[in-house]
Amino acid sequence: KIEKMLNDSIKLEKIDNDKDYQKALSKNNVTFDGERKTSWIGQIVEGVEPPKGEMPTGSSDMIYEGNTSNQPQTKPNQTETNVQVKGIDEADVSKCDGEYIYAAYRKNLVIYNLEGNKIVDESLEVNKGRNNLYVQDDYVILLNTFYTRIYEFKNETLTKLEDIKYSFIMDSRLEGNDLYLVVNDFLLEEFEQNENLYYACGVKTTNKYSIYKYNLVEKELEKTSNLNAGSVRLYMSSNHIYLATLCRYYVKDYGYRLITITSIFNKELEPVGAVKVDGYVLNQFSMDEYNGYFRVVTYDTSREENKVNGLY
Repeated sequence: KIEKMLNDSIKLEKIDNDKDYQKALSKNNVTFDGERKTSWIGQIVEGVEPPKGEMPTGSSDMIYEGNTSNQPQTKPNQTETNVQVKGIDEADVSKCDGEYIYAAYRKNLVIYNLEGNKIVDESLEVNKGRNNLYVQDDYVILLNTFYTRIYEFKNETLTKLEDIKYSFIMDSRLEGNDLYLVVNDFLLEEFEQNENLYYACGVKTTNKYSIYKYNLVEKELEKTSNLNAGSVRLYMSSNHIYLATLCRYYVKDYGYRLITITSIFNKELEPVGAVKVDGYVLNQFSMDEYNGYFRVVTYDTSREENKVNGLY
C-alpha cells in the first residue's frame, strides 16, 4: 500500500525559511553560475572521488494502456492520443476533436475542418523547442518549451486568452479542465518568500521542479515546487502526481549505487510523501497506481557484471 511505503521510507518536508533552504542546498557541492545553480548529481563517500562519465541511459518500446476505468465519451470522428491513464490526456503535435484537426506545424498553429479546408493559420513566435497541443472543449492549449498559450476557439475564430511563462518545461498532463505543467525552475541563492517548496530528505539537490496547475474555466494558476536531483519522470494517476528522480552515490569498494526517490503530491498540489527504491526508473511507463498500490519497475546498470531489474 502507498501508506505503508511512505511510513517505511523518507520524509517530504516543507521548506519555509532561508535557513532550511540553505541547509537543503548544502547537501551537495554546488556553485552558482549566473542565476542557475548547477552541480554534479552524486555524493562522495569516505573521500573517494566518483569517476568521470555519463549517467546510464536506456530506451524502451513498451506500450502500456494503464487504468482503463472512467474512459471519457468521444465524438464519432474523434481520435485520441495514446495515453498511459484513461481520462488523463497527454500533449501531442496534432489533435482531432471530431470536428476539426489541430496541428502545431513548424512555426504555425493550424486548424482544418474535416473536409481539409484550413480555418486558422496562427503564426507563432520564433522559439527553440518543440510545440505540442491539447484541445479541451472550446480551449486550444499550445505548449512550447518556454511558455504555454491558452486560446479559445469558437465560431471558427481563434482568440488568445493567456500566456503562462516559465524557464523550461519537462512534461504536462490535462485532466478535464485542469492543466498540469512540470517545469524545471531556476534555483535561486535565497529562499523565495510565500513559495510552496518541499524537499525529499536524502535527495542531493541540483534542480527545482515546479508543478503548475491551471484551471481553464476559472483561469486560476496554482504552483508548488520540489527540490530534486537531476531530471524527473512524471507519472500521474487519477489520484496522485509522482515525480521520480535519480540519485547516484559512489561507495568505496562497491562503486555506484543508484536509487530513485519519488515525491508524491495529490491533485490539489498538497504533499503526500516520498518513496525510495533501489535502481533507476526508465520512464513514466515504469510507474503505475492501482487500487491504492504504487507499483514501480527499476533497473540498475551501474555494475557491468551485475545488471539488476527490480519490481516494487
